[in-house]
Amino acid sequence: MTSPTAIDELYVQAVLWLVDERGLEPVVRAACDALVAGLDGAELQSLAALSVHSSSYDSEVDQTVRAALAEQGRPLPPRGSDEATEAAVRAMAREALRGRWIPRELAAWAHRVIGHSGPALAQPLVNLDDCYDALDYSGDTEADLDAQVLSFCGSVVTD
Repeated sequence: MTSPTAIDELYVQAVLWLVDERGLEPVVRAACDALVAGLDGAELQSLAALSVHSSSYDSEVDQTVRAALAEQGRPLPPRGSDEATEAAVRAMAREALRGRWIPRELAAWAHRVIGHSGPALAQPLVNLDDCYDALDYSGDTEADLDAQVLSFCGSVVTD
């Protein structure tokens, strides 16, 4: 793994942890991978040394994650902010494009976690979950909706 790829993966895992989609373990593992890839820094080392058994949000852990990412030039958005939600949507979209999410499950995640009152960026994905629910009453097929989800993913992933 290259250094830029390692920091991108750390950022993705941290964002997903921030919105309670992932536990701390993938964040700590990504920090370890970043060190192995050649990145360095005291804060990154502190993050890699955290126990992976912490299952709930903790302000000290949050500070460690934020400090490690800031040290690497990738600041983490505030917890609960639209920016954090949008970053999570982009992270999940990236994973969907890599085949780690079934499109219908991604749309259901967006509807469940973000909902219709969330940021505008996520609304096409949230609305697609409604379309999946109405498949029996529309002219769409699941393959049509899957293609729309993946098209949305491609439009929000910036790299």
